[in-house]
Formats: sequence, structure tokens, C-alpha cells
Amino acid sequence: MGAADELAKRIQREADAVRALRKQADAVHALQKQADAANALQRQIDAVTPKIPSYMMPTEPWIPEVPRMDGHLASGFYERLTKWITDFESELDEQTEVGVRLVSFGQTLTFHLSDISYWNPQLIRFDGLDSQGQPVQLIQHVSQISVLLMKVPKLGDTPKRIGFRADDDAEQPQSA
Repeated sequence: MGAADELAKRIQREADAVRALRKQADAVHALQKQADAANALQRQIDAVTPKIPSYMMPTEPWIPEVPRMDGHLASGFYERLTKWITDFESELDEQTEVGVRLVSFGQTLTFHLSDISYWNPQLIRFDGLDSQGQPVQLIQHVSQISVLLMKVPKLGDTPKRIGFRADDDAEQPQSA
């Protein structure tokens, strides 16, 4: 084989390489056209799509203030009861004290009321003495309470007044 044949083969290889490069360049050019078309389509979609506003989350969590008296909790019910009892006590004479008649037992239960407490979320406790001086303690769900406040003769030398004590207790709720 002569030099001319070698040169012809080399030219052929270079021509093949140039054709391969042209094919690759055409493929890149076709991909560029597809990318341009996709970008144009995305711009059209963005133009007709409503913008969703960006929202920044607060840096500090918002915690609502809990009201002191919540009518759905036993503590709220307790505050209303003690207010009513205090109002009732203001009309009593020195010979009487607050009595309670509970009417939800099928029979009537009357006792001298000495204290009220609660346990959130929904329990109320009534403490007192029955007519024989025996301790009575009633624990009830707030939805079950039907209380009749009444004047009863005092058991001791001085009548018990729970309204003022209940006001002190309201400062520090009993929810143990």
C-alpha cells in the first residue's frame, strides 16, 4: 500500500468523523429547539395561571389567651355558682345559712352547704353537713346539677358564709 492509499484512508476517516460531528450538532440543535419550545409553552402557561400569593409563617407561634371564666368548664360553672350563692347569702339573717336541696336523685337531699370546689373540665363538688351534722360530699358532672338554694337554720353558734371564702378560692382554682 502506498502513501496515496494511506492518505485516502485518513481522509475517509476524517470525513466520517466530520459527518458524525454534524449528526451530533444536528441532534443538539434539535434538542435546543425542543427546549425553546418547552420554555415558550411554560411562559404561556404562567401567563394564564393565577398567581398563588406567598405566605410567610409567623416567627412566633400564636397562642390565644385563655379566658378566666369558660362556661363549658367546671371552673366557669363554679364562678357562676359562687356568685349566685354570695348574692343569696347577702339576704340571709343571722339565724340562717345557705342550705342546698338537690333534686336530681329521685328523692330530695337537703344539707347545709359549707364549700364548693371543682375539677376541670366538668366536675363540681359540694361539701356540707346534713341535718344531723354528718358530713356530706357530692361530686357531680356540671350537666347533671340542679341546685335549689334555700334558707336553713344555722347548725352552730354563727352561720356559715361560704361566699367570701369562695371569692378567695376563685383566685386559685382547685383543679387538682
